[in-house]
Amino acid sequence: IPSVGFKISRFVVDPNRAPELGDPSLNAMGQVLWYTPVINEKGEFDADGRTYEQGQEPNAEEVQDLVERFYMPYYQSLLSVVGALADRRTENGQRVLFIDGHSFPLSETVTPYYKKYGNVDSEKWPLFIIGDRGGTSCDPDIRDAFARALENTCNALSPDDRAHLMRNQRNDAIVGLNDPFNGVHNVRFFGERNQGVNALQLEVSEGPFMDNPRGDWYSA
Repeated sequence: IPSVGFKISRFVVDPNRAPELGDPSLNAMGQVLWYTPVINEKGEFDADGRTYEQGQEPNAEEVQDLVERFYMPYYQSLLSVVGALADRRTENGQRVLFIDGHSFPLSETVTPYYKKYGNVDSEKWPLFIIGDRGGTSCDPDIRDAFARALENTCNALSPDDRAHLMRNQRNDAIVGLNDPFNGVHNVRFFGERNQGVNALQLEVSEGPFMDNPRGDWYSA
């Protein structure tokens, strides 16, 4: 299964946002700049709405450099992988599945995060949340088969392994759909069902892989 990873924080360059073109006149080289939301000059969850301290925002050349070093190679890789898989189809009806992987926090200190999604009570959130933009980015049979595979895999674990996996969860739910994560730019961009390319956003709770998921790693 081909994969592409993004190795730096999305607070530096956000790979899951559509580019917004800036003003070329701002760049001495005459290049077109790609600005927020690719470069998060304004924080999504910060109380003061800022990612950078006053006066520390990246200048035009730094923005262009970040985009060229991280954002553009990432999308070129994604397009190459999806295109190669689509070209390898040998029969009519064969489909490509694009999975955009994310994780979400359980920490009780991340109140701005939960408020952003209109749900400050994360106790109702399951282990996995699948987003298909309300059924528009992925064929229902693929989405349902993927959800069943997650459920079946978890249910097939030994009691000890399952208890370890769910140790930080606040309920026993395994899979949810589109609430509150229904799929953002990558899913919208690559989910072309009429072309046989399906896209799902997979959000995974941080509980299984964080030693202290409710630690005070974030302060509003």
